[in-house]
Amino acid sequence: MLQHLNSLLSTRSLTHTQLLSYDTTFNVGDFYISVLLFRAVCFHEKPVMPALFMLHERKLRSTHQKFVEILSDKVPAMNDSNCMLVTDGEVAFDVFEDKFPKLNKVMCWNHILSSAKQWLRNHSAASRDIQVYVDCIRTLLHMPTSAAYMQCYRDNSRLWSQAFKQYYDAEINCHIGRSLGRPVLERLNVYDANSGVTQNMSEGFNTVMRLHAGMEGSSARRLHAHRVPAAVFLQQ
Repeated sequence: MLQHLNSLLSTRSLTHTQLLSYDTTFNVGDFYISVLLFRAVCFHEKPVMPALFMLHERKLRSTHQKFVEILSDKVPAMNDSNCMLVTDGEVAFDVFEDKFPKLNKVMCWNHILSSAKQWLRNHSAASRDIQVYVDCIRTLLHMPTSAAYMQCYRDNSRLWSQAFKQYYDAEINCHIGRSLGRPVLERLNVYDANSGVTQNMSEGFNTVMRLHAGMEGSSARRLHAHRVPAAVFLQQ
């Protein structure tokens, strides 16, 4: 499978952006599983394929650093690829940008909205207010230009609580134009008018992993038994 990914990354396309997704699965036993997925854009259906698995006991930056080192060795085309990686914004995942400077890393809009909802609930916001704030974030993310975004931001942020404005500026606004926002995605040819860009392929795959763990047990040996494309086992 790694060879297939390497071939796809080595093939230039003017119409398709190679999309990767990286996420960590929880609740599958006494360890974590981080999985790198890719879309096989050479096929009309663009199926989602798992490329590399990592089983690890702790969520450390050094753990993900080891993952990208192995990925660089096994998929050399990554080192010169400007493909796109979707993540949930976890800080430790910045190791991908450090290792692959040409990589385009973008943040999943679903996670942005979910995190905002959770922050608002934790700060005792009313349900009606939560919906208003979330709708506002969604509108801002869909703004077609930087100028339109700034105007919308100025108009709406005056109505926000000071606490929420501080949260938005620290967690969302600082990423606009780099890894968030419609213009970023349109430049990469992956913008969806309804959802922007999401990690749905990772979320779906994580669900499959959890179901598999529940039906057949969660030991690492199961991955060998079912011939996982490539797996890395780390103990820390």
